[in-house]
Amino acid sequence: MKQKEKYVKLGKLVDEYLVKLSSGEKISINDWAELHKKDLSAGQAGVSKSELMEQLRMGVLLTRVGETARSQPTLSDQQRQSIKKNVLDYYDNESPKWKETQSANQYLSDAADAFGRQDYKTAKELLNQAIEIHQELKNDVWLGFEHSILGIIAIAEDNFDAAIGYFQKAEGFYRETDQRKARAGVLGHLGMVGLSLNKLDLAEESFKEALKLANEIALTEVTMSAVNNLGLIELARGRYLAAFELFQKTLAIAQEQNDKETQAIAYANMAEASENGRAHKTAIELYHKSLALSREGKYSQLAAGTAARLGALYASHNKWEEASQLFNEASSAVDRVRGASTEPAAVKFRRALGSLGMPSTEEVLTDFRRRIKEEQTLTAQI
Repeated sequence: MKQKEKYVKLGKLVDEYLVKLSSGEKISINDWAELHKKDLSAGQAGVSKSELMEQLRMGVLLTRVGETARSQPTLSDQQRQSIKKNVLDYYDNESPKWKETQSANQYLSDAADAFGRQDYKTAKELLNQAIEIHQELKNDVWLGFEHSILGIIAIAEDNFDAAIGYFQKAEGFYRETDQRKARAGVLGHLGMVGLSLNKLDLAEESFKEALKLANEIALTEVTMSAVNNLGLIELARGRYLAAFELFQKTLAIAQEQNDKETQAIAYANMAEASENGRAHKTAIELYHKSLALSREGKYSQLAAGTAARLGALYASHNKWEEASQLFNEASSAVDRVRGASTEPAAVKFRRALGSLGMPSTEEVLTDFRRRIKEEQTLTAQI
């Protein structure tokens, strides 16, 4: 069955949305879908809100409707009908666009497999082939996702300048399609790369924008990360009191969420700010709190770093016995981290992502496969 027959109701709602946009009314895709939530699930067409939102997410409406509407103050009835036809033709399973979409899906599926086995060269080639198709189809949502993955691969290859470029492109695509959650995430990635390269202005701008978006749509995890990372910027600038206060805010949020790992990170960061500010007694107490949580949660990488810093602090006060014990603990924790994988590429990838506070290989791959499965499920239903 052709998509034209199934989406009669969707076509009408597209037309209504066009009228609103062309008349200058500012309404986001999310608000528009919520406004018609009841209409979407009613009638013979049976268009659910979630089904519609998937199509909106793929950029069908925003790129083929919204961009045209924004570029022209007013649209004639004929122009609206033409755009609406393009939207519906996009999901006509006998059209060339349908075949192109299927090809892009296959490239992405193969790219996910290559990514999973750390074959980044092949993954990049396949992603770029998918990007060519999505550029032709003007599918900004997928373009955002694809550039984000290319940015993560660039980090795995220690090409941080390239990662910045990819993340900036991804952020632009997500901004155009009002993908606030995805945009907040990629801004966090961009900020972490900026921080690692000591590009503090870039990092600060990225984290502040991520924090703003996270507060708008209640993304607690992103809020915690952004506040903590703004603290790291203050720490790098030598503003230890400001850094300490931001880490305290991170700790408070983590305690509300019962997030033990973030609590351990916050305590360690507060300790470092205290140590740099010469409040060594406070620093020792906070390092111990971080280390206790790290031991409890078996956060080996965090435990190694915290034990090493605490050991060095004890050594600076000539407390050699305590320092020796902590250095031994740090060494054992490092060995556990190294033993997590015997594959050099996997170790390198985990190190690159872990050092930036970014998702693990498995988390990225799981999200990658989820996105592809959703796309394949949608097109199979059509």
